[in-house]
Amino acid sequence: SELNIKTDPYDILIDSRNRQHLFDDDDDNIPLEYRSLRAYVCILYYEPRMRITIQRRRVITKKLPHTLYKPRQYQFKSTRFKTRSEQEIKKCEKELESLEERKREADSQVHHLQQTIGVTTSLEERARLRKLQINAAELKDLTIRLRNGLARKKSEMNTTKTLTFIYGLNIQNRAGDGVFVYNCGRLIKMYEKLGQPNKKTV
Repeated sequence: SELNIKTDPYDILIDSRNRQHLFDDDDDNIPLEYRSLRAYVCILYYEPRMRITIQRRRVITKKLPHTLYKPRQYQFKSTRFKTRSEQEIKKCEKELESLEERKREADSQVHHLQQTIGVTTSLEERARLRKLQINAAELKDLTIRLRNGLARKKSEMNTTKTLTFIYGLNIQNRAGDGVFVYNCGRLIKMYEKLGQPNKKTV
């Protein structure tokens, strides 16, 4: 099993055999965050605010830079981080185009049925018309929200973005070196190493 809930009554241990090729053969050299869910969740958020419980015991979260010796923070600001924004805008434009087509089709169905229902008082037809009107109204609302979101993304694309770099020494575990990457406050990569590739490179 990949998750071991029996060995430690207050933790969930993770099978790290699929990552052993990244570290020394000795299992003790595999970082604790790869082996313990509690240790991983402890640093999962850059600004931890959530109360988390594992195996009925609260996780004591910590801000990773506060565990380093003499941390130094540097900020890099630029307006050139556009690749992801451009991808999101293109995706949003395609979604908007598809949604507008669905909205036009729904409006057409409502208009057609309104012309037909003028000569009938069938409850079934009126119920069908009401259902189509509700669907058309929902599509209109979604279209407006998506169009506003697209406009906001376009206006924000040229705003200055900031990358924050924090350097420090892990004196508690000198072997636990590497780059930890947080995106939107959540850990997405850990123990990343740069340089000549070898079996220890993550």
